Amino acid sequence: MAPRSPAGRLTCKHPGGPGELLFFTFPQSHIDDRRWDSDFYDPKYKPLFRDLKRRKAVPLGTFIPEEGGITYGQVGKRHLSPNGTVRYLQVINLQETGIDFSIKPDKVKEGSRNDPERSRLQVGDVLLTNNAFGGTETLMGRCAAVLTDYGKVNVSQHIDVIRLRVSILTSSAYS
Repeated sequence: MAPRSPAGRLTCKHPGGPGELLFFTFPQSHIDDRRWDSDFYDPKYKPLFRDLKRRKAVPLGTFIPEEGGITYGQVGKRHLSPNGTVRYLQVINLQETGIDFSIKPDKVKEGSRNDPERSRLQVGDVLLTNNAFGGTETLMGRCAAVLTDYGKVNVSQHIDVIRLRVSILTSSAYS
């Protein structure tokens, strides 16, 4: 079985004390006809906001540097290489269970235009799908954490790589 990275609830360490960093993935049916803007308010979320306040939760943006904190893979035509040495992660590879390299195990040539250094995965990165295409709508907005060094891995332009200022992710919750 191919290695997977856990998606979902992650333990978080941040300056000022312990806390939790929570990631949520919602099926399309849960977001249809909902407003996804900062002015939207629904009283049913009051308990969640109270719980986040009680836990002293802070926005993820607190940990993202202003420069170089968010990037994505190469833009334009992909040139896959069966002899490539860099795994090429695509939207379909981010599953509810995390990163699944066994689905579409593509590779690209190291140092090629499909392997920009800025989007090479590092332990501690957070991945977020930013696009979907026919048949993959349920993968839109899916996220995963890179908790393991998978070697040389790069991402498509449809995956945002969020590089945190300090490593706040740990896999201790899964040990």
